Amino acid sequence: MTLFKHGYWKWIAIGIASILSTICIIALTLWALFDVFIIQSESMEPTLVPGDIVLCAKYLDIERGDIVFFTHSKYINVGVKRVIGTPDDEVSYVNKQLKINGILSEKEALGDLPSDNPNDLLFLEGIFDKEFYIYESYFNINPNIRLKTGNEYFLMGDNRDNSVDSRQFGLIPNQSIICKGWAILGSENSGKITMERTGKL
Repeated sequence: MTLFKHGYWKWIAIGIASILSTICIIALTLWALFDVFIIQSESMEPTLVPGDIVLCAKYLDIERGDIVFFTHSKYINVGVKRVIGTPDDEVSYVNKQLKINGILSEKEALGDLPSDNPNDLLFLEGIFDKEFYIYESYFNINPNIRLKTGNEYFLMGDNRDNSVDSRQFGLIPNQSIICKGWAILGSENSGKITMERTGKL
């Protein structure tokens, strides 16, 4: 007894080919629209820590407060920082006080950090409608900055005193931005993937 008539195999093969084609199209679409990076440095702590696996989206509008991945000669691979100034902004960072277009960012001290450096502090900072956590230290001195962004972006790390960013290497053009951080998929540590830090950025 045969389970299928001879003609059925043709339609089964067509169905399988159609499913595989659909999977390939979806995979190519996702590859075109998204990218994944593993965080290598401490410059974006406490938001991103080394080992975090971050999904980022391409072709989205870039706004103040967004986390972006970008290329720059300063980095062997890819850099990641937070957008502080967008095109045509006036940015001032003097004595750890951040102003954008003359408006002082809101910064609330949340307490000392459990780290080897007793001077480290945790702050909640607000830039217009975006809020995020940053690390700062009492005594570390960074260059004072006053500039206009022109057609480019001013980027800073959330770990303000442990970040090489636009305060040192200057502004970043739009064509150097690869994608915008969207979610933490998990964290890699010693070859193991954990899900404790999974969540949207």
